[in-house]
Amino acid sequence: MFRMAVSSGAYENIGKVRSMAEEMDSADIFILPELWTGMCGTEESKAALDAVCRVCRDKGVYAVAGTMPWPCGGRPANRAWIINDAGMPFAHYDKAHLFSSCGEDKIFAAGNAPLIFRFRGATCSVMVSYDIMFPEYARCAGLAGGEIIFVPAGPPAMWGGAWEALVRSSAASSQAYVIACASSGAGLTHEAAFASIVATPAGDIGGLMDDGEGVLTSRLDMSEIYKCRKLRPLTRDRRPELYGLIGG
Repeated sequence: MFRMAVSSGAYENIGKVRSMAEEMDSADIFILPELWTGMCGTEESKAALDAVCRVCRDKGVYAVAGTMPWPCGGRPANRAWIINDAGMPFAHYDKAHLFSSCGEDKIFAAGNAPLIFRFRGATCSVMVSYDIMFPEYARCAGLAGGEIIFVPAGPPAMWGGAWEALVRSSAASSQAYVIACASSGAGLTHEAAFASIVATPAGDIGGLMDDGEGVLTSRLDMSEIYKCRKLRPLTRDRRPELYGLIGG
């Protein structure tokens, strides 16, 4: 994952993406943080997407291209694009839960659909930052068979100790890898304050970067997913008839 300061602006961070891509060693996929372009306009967002597409094509890797403001009529969406190793965007996810304490609901239009996609045979999903605060939503990825959940993020200091706990608990309850890429430094509405984390299907820390900008790499052992699901058969042991109030 590529951790960077979002306050630098779209064009400066486009250069950082290209530079950081040179630090990748035989990667299959990389992820960028939430609003890594800053609150840029349509032209800058499209230039940023084009730049990430070129990196994917040149390096032969997939990307979860963080999020960027994306025009969709009225207010923009806070959108994450999924790009294949030919440099082609093939799916996107719009942040569903908007953090009203920081005014996100006044800036963005909320997304209305989860995303499930396939990558190298794995079932993957995307949530964006505040989405992970809603366990009933995060659980949707696990129930859909999700094996890797990507989380572009910019969690603020007011979240206290919740960030790491949420990332790890989402991994443990979904029995999936959670790849949470947090921005560094000042963001659109707040100062980003927490680490980028790779959480294992057991809920342990598999990778951590908590200071400044940089590249964090981690190798995912997919067999760990199946070991966890055999050891703790959560799907078999669920009692959905007891969970009706969650929808209220």
